Amino acid sequence: MQTFPDDYLFKGTKEEVRRQIGMAVPVEGARIIFEAVLKTFAGVEYEHVDCNLKFDNDN
Repeated sequence: MQTFPDDYLFKGTKEEVRRQIGMAVPVEGARIIFEAVLKTFAGVEYEHVDCNLKFDNDN
């Protein structure tokens, strides 16, 4: 995992910037996701935002 400072400026074309970022995953974002997954498996309640997407199989 890697992250970039908030004031980091990426330079170049859209494609060059995409290559600079690569597969970077913000550390704090990854922590929140992993904690949510683990708490879900353990049946532990945690603060979340309800999904607002509708799917074809929703009643």
